[in-house]
Parts: sequence; structure tokens; C-alpha cells
Amino acid sequence: MRLIQLLTPFVALVSIACSSASSPGSAASGSHAGGTSAPPDASPLDDASGLKDVATPSDGGSGGDACPPVSPGSPRSIIGSVTLTPDSQGVPFGTQNGAIVHVAAADIVGKTLVWATAPGGEQIANLPVPTEAGVVTVGSDLTAHFKTSAMYTNGPWELAVFISVTGGNITKGPQPGDLAAFDLSPPPACEPPVTGVSIRVTIDNADANVDITNSNFIRF
Repeated sequence: MRLIQLLTPFVALVSIACSSASSPGSAASGSHAGGTSAPPDASPLDDASGLKDVATPSDGGSGGDACPPVSPGSPRSIIGSVTLTPDSQGVPFGTQNGAIVHVAAADIVGKTLVWATAPGGEQIANLPVPTEAGVVTVGSDLTAHFKTSAMYTNGPWELAVFISVTGGNITKGPQPGDLAAFDLSPPPACEPPVTGVSIRVTIDNADANVDITNSNFIRF
């Protein structure tokens, strides 16, 4: 219940996302590649390694005086790649009670994916507006891709993502049956604690490539 309470206030987030999607120059671009993924031998949820390739030490709240100052560097982008992998029963996801459920691939393809960003350690729902937001569509191969504006300086950032599987009013945020992504991996030294409702991304003098898989999502 706590996760739903934290993720549900997405009204400002999605309103901005919808506006950016309908305006020229939106940072996001959707993927509509053809084909479907072949079912793997093991469940894609077996790999819960998270986003190890985007986390590097930076400044923040966990290292105290031992944390060196971080140069902001040149603004960079966050590049998100969502890849959902089915098994023989459908596309598996975790739930809040620890169970595994399967969603039919046909119920995910063509649905809207909403993304938004915030400074590291901040819950997006607690901010008046996110740093940036956008929407893309899940392709027929169960993938979606987006790229933010080049506006993120060195250090930690938060990335919130949800897929509107139910096709409801996305301005109300994730609804029962939708998919929301998060990561509970411990942050690197000198970064603030994870929010529990978003994915930590660290900019380190380069664009950050974030791979998001089944294991990052939970079904409401």
C-alpha cells in the first residue's frame, strides 16, 4: 500500500509529459520495431541485478566529509531502454506481496509509457513539477526507448517510469493493473538514499544509458 501511496500523485508529472509529447522538439522518441522476443529458458525476473552500469560515486548524503566536491561538467542526457521479456506464460512481473504475475504481451504492446526525472534523492510526487517528463509507446517487440534533453549535470538523478497497461487516464498516475518501475539497489557512496519509487541514474561526464527490464517493474 505504501508504494501505491507514493507513486499515485503523478498528476503534474503526466500533465507535463502529455504537453511535451504534443509539442515539437519533445525529448522522447518511441520505438515501434517489429517482431516479438523469443521466450527464454528462465524467467527474466531471475536477473534482478538492477542498473549497475549507470551508478558511479558522486556527492550526496551518505559519505559525510569524505565525499569530494563534484564538478557539474557539461549537461548530458539520460537514455532509457525498456526491454520486456516474455516466458511461456506471458510477461512476468513482481507484485507488492512478492508473488509473480503474468501479463499477456498483447496487453502491453501499444500502451503508453510515461517517464519523468527529478534531482537525486527526491520523490517526484513530492515536487511541484518534475525536472522533465515525456511519453512514448511500447513497441510490438515489447521495447520502448526515450532520450531526455541534454540538461543533466554530474551527480545523481531520479528516473520514474510507468506503463499504462489499463489504458486509463494517465493524468491520474499508475492505476491497478499498470506497471511501475523502481530500483532498491544500494546507492554508491556519497549519494543520497534511494527513493524506493524511482530508478537512480548517475551522470558522470557522459550520457547515462539506463536499461530497464521486467525485474524493475511491479504490477499494481
